[in-house]
Amino acid sequence: MKKFVIFAIIFVLALNFAACKKKNGGKDDAYLDRFTVITDSSKNSWEFDSEEYDLNWFIDASWMVWPTYGADLVSRVIYEKTGCKIKFSVPGDDSGVELSTMLSSGSLPDVLTVKAASIYASQLPEQKYVWSIDKLMEKFAPSMIGRYHVEQKDVYDWFKQDDELYGIPNLCYTDYYIGDDKLPPNGGFLVREDWYNEVVAATGEDMTTKSSFLNGVKYITDKYQKAIGVQLDPFTDTGNLSVIWLSQYFAVPFEKEDGTYNHQITDERYKEVITFLNTLYGNKYIADANLTANTAAVKRNISLGNVFVCMATPQNYNDAFLNCYNNGVKYIPLVLHNDRGDAPVLQDLRGKGYMLSMITRDCERPDKVIKLFDFLTSEEGQLLINFGVEGDTFVWDDNREHVVWTEKYKADYAAENTTQYGFGMCNALLNQSFYDKVEPVSADCKKASSIYISNLKAPLSDYSYDYTASFLLPDTSRGDYYNFVEKNERVNQIWGRYLPQMIGAKSNEAALDILASTIKSMRDNGLDFVLSFNADAYQRAKTAAGMEYGWPVYRADYTAPVTGANGNFSYWKYIAR
Repeated sequence: MKKFVIFAIIFVLALNFAACKKKNGGKDDAYLDRFTVITDSSKNSWEFDSEEYDLNWFIDASWMVWPTYGADLVSRVIYEKTGCKIKFSVPGDDSGVELSTMLSSGSLPDVLTVKAASIYASQLPEQKYVWSIDKLMEKFAPSMIGRYHVEQKDVYDWFKQDDELYGIPNLCYTDYYIGDDKLPPNGGFLVREDWYNEVVAATGEDMTTKSSFLNGVKYITDKYQKAIGVQLDPFTDTGNLSVIWLSQYFAVPFEKEDGTYNHQITDERYKEVITFLNTLYGNKYIADANLTANTAAVKRNISLGNVFVCMATPQNYNDAFLNCYNNGVKYIPLVLHNDRGDAPVLQDLRGKGYMLSMITRDCERPDKVIKLFDFLTSEEGQLLINFGVEGDTFVWDDNREHVVWTEKYKADYAAENTTQYGFGMCNALLNQSFYDKVEPVSADCKKASSIYISNLKAPLSDYSYDYTASFLLPDTSRGDYYNFVEKNERVNQIWGRYLPQMIGAKSNEAALDILASTIKSMRDNGLDFVLSFNADAYQRAKTAAGMEYGWPVYRADYTAPVTGANGNFSYWKYIAR
């Protein structure tokens, strides 16, 4: 968060500096009049224009590289369909320096892809650095309008500013494709299967209550000297993900019964989260080393198969779980309840988007680039970037619901000759919910190990819900927004500083005393102002998401799920239990 504040300040300075310099670009709305307007929405916009255009696309994420661009099937077809030759660039690291430098130069690439949760996403449109997607769709890509005004209106409503859309999200989950499907949770607790079976056989308990959980961990740590009873995520300057996941297992709500925002940390029910962690620590089930461990140390513990209960975020340690799998050690989920016996209420994987791609006002041919966006976000484009060309690398099943790999692609997969295709490289506009909806349901072209990883949290799906409202939508146009950013950073830092002390306290009473003093310190440093700001941001988020209640338990259709101790294995993909 500290880095965020620093670069927020740099960003403001960069905007002001660029505004003064007024280098090339910054085209006004009249610039669009020089291009041919398209009025026919029944035909794909990219089919109207085959003219070549070379464009620069900067993605502010160092990992989103496309090493085979220009030499693979996907990039060749994109060029054939749209005439666009793209020069992608990414920063050397994720500090944000390169983007800030670019802004201060006053000269931008054709397309900027920035983090959706960053200040850039709101300030670039406000400062008129980027074109309105609505304006460009209306003039040059009417075949795109229905996609975001009708089919994916939930995504549109989430990201619109002053009733206009300025960026297209990636890795988004939209209701149009999700439908009534249940998604796996974001976090989930896993237990080493063979040790768990030993516990059940020896104690007759399934570890779904706090007392039976403690008994199970005691049994394993007493029996196996190498065993690490409970593994948490690394602690950061602002907290710990495992603690967040436990608060969801213990059903601590982020909303009050009247539909207003609830700060979980100050909720009376949060005390159970802290005291349970403190009990685990006091019994040496959480090691002292875990309070200072880095990601590499956590990964090493899991990789060696020494962890009995993994409360760490599973997807962050896929390589470690794969190593266990390859050595005959498997993990399965665990359902854990609070003292009231409430069912866990877990955040599912959905999100409205991770990055936003925007067309800058320095772009010479915004009419061409919006057609490129139209193609890439269409179902034809999404099929291409994920599965290739129909009839060549994939066909449809009999119901035209799921993709089926062709024999040609299966042979190339078996021969490890798939880099020629470039699948999974065009992440900047990837619609995750579309991919999940149509991906092959068979195990073809999937390794057993990757199937195992994809199914790790799936049995917990009955307990996972849409947490969209909890993401908050702060009003960045408010005059006190930067005051909020500064105070929010300060209180989060206080929480992160004292959380390890709560868990490592000498007793539950001492842990609660530290919790109380931490909250007081947070209040002394602006927490009440932050919560007031968040309360408004929460209502904005609920409105954008079209929700009456954000907390799943308060919704009229909520029914507490009941599954086995390890969840519901009917959610496993590609294989049967």
